[in-house]
Amino acid sequence: TQLNAQDTEHEYIPMAVEGAQWLISLDDISTYDEYADYTYNYSIEGDTLINAINYKKVYWRPVGHYTNSDDVHYYLLPNHKLLFGVIRDDIDAKQVYGIVFSNEDGYAQCEDCFPFCPLDEEILMFDFSLIEGDNFGELCSVEYEEEEIMQAIDQFLYGTWRFTQAALNSVTTIEGIGSENGLFESIYAEVSGWHHNVDGYCVGTDNECFGTCIYTGLKDEKLQNTIQVYPNPTQNLITINNDLDKNIISLKLFDVLGKQVCNKTADFSQINIENIESGVYILQIQLEDVLISKQIIKQ
Repeated sequence: TQLNAQDTEHEYIPMAVEGAQWLISLDDISTYDEYADYTYNYSIEGDTLINAINYKKVYWRPVGHYTNSDDVHYYLLPNHKLLFGVIRDDIDAKQVYGIVFSNEDGYAQCEDCFPFCPLDEEILMFDFSLIEGDNFGELCSVEYEEEEIMQAIDQFLYGTWRFTQAALNSVTTIEGIGSENGLFESIYAEVSGWHHNVDGYCVGTDNECFGTCIYTGLKDEKLQNTIQVYPNPTQNLITINNDLDKNIISLKLFDVLGKQVCNKTADFSQINIENIESGVYILQIQLEDVLISKQIIKQ
């Protein structure tokens, strides 16, 4: 259901809301797997002051999936979250501003963050005052300044009426949400290949937004240390020593961009990484009811 924007009236819906959570997938749309190739979460938690301006802090974390022997699905959520950036609303102007933080190497925290926007300084992320016939000229997140809004409508999305803007080149922005492709991601949708997509939006706790969750980052260091991984760094073989009274179900290795480079479902005592490139990786050790992550350095 949709209406022309002038046919409905509602108050501006802000994006910088405490407890807001986005579930975003990065998927190869040429495949039809039950779950996306990679899924992650943004959450807004707390306030901060930058250059005397109030912002809401946005955190990032990967999201995994686990189905037990009774075919019950759980989300796997690490306890640790990365402070990814900040956002704020100018409610009167119906605009959203933000800052995307760079990592230690000076690059964006994600590969597809607004690719034409500067890092570590405030940018105009979204402008919901624009209507049909206007251009996205001031948004650095849009590649072409002359990109014209072809349709400005109100739609009932995510539980309420929201102002949406649609332009050419698969550009669609949604009030209070961002774009169809994410919060900080490029707002151009790929016609083929890899594609970011907002799978869900919610304001609430993890269990309210995701359902039953398993937390994968163990706060108990003694429990974490009962899984030993060595040698580290290594050139080829990694040995996994499991002193827990829990069976290992799988071993998965991810690069720093979240791409899975190895998956073992048997023989969990060792894993051979001789044929992967040198660099830093995350080894996810899936046990019966918990996931443990270890950082691995391949020389």
